[in-house]
Amino acid sequence: MTASRADYPTFWFVDPACSPLVLALRHGPMQDTRVRPHTTASCFATYLLPHVLFVADFEERERIAKVCCLTWNIGLFPDARDRERHIENTLALFFDGEEAPAPPGVRQGYGEELTMLADLKRDLFPWQFANVMHADLEPWAGS
Repeated sequence: MTASRADYPTFWFVDPACSPLVLALRHGPMQDTRVRPHTTASCFATYLLPHVLFVADFEERERIAKVCCLTWNIGLFPDARDRERHIENTLALFFDGEEAPAPPGVRQGYGEELTMLADLKRDLFPWQFANVMHADLEPWAGS
């Protein structure tokens, strides 16, 4: 039996304009895997949804999804010092070497948000150890 596109799990959300938004985190065909109530994809969708639900701009939702992938993966580190080190490395990539320095407090605020999201992943899904490399957001064709 060959797998069709319909055999892969897809998660549907509704954006503020009432058009469904697809978060396509596809794993293997459903008949090839055990049915588990809490897959990495479903847990990540739960983690991502509150941050993108009421954001009208699709490109902004994509940027938020990338940040959520990053913080999900940082949240996988068991040691808090490792998580903080990775957050500092991320902040260095974003802010160091900029021609114009960021306004006061922006770097600290962004660091606090990254820390909060990494801690949220650990609080909500401590049993999840799989990393999420990419999340595709697809606008509904009717929008």
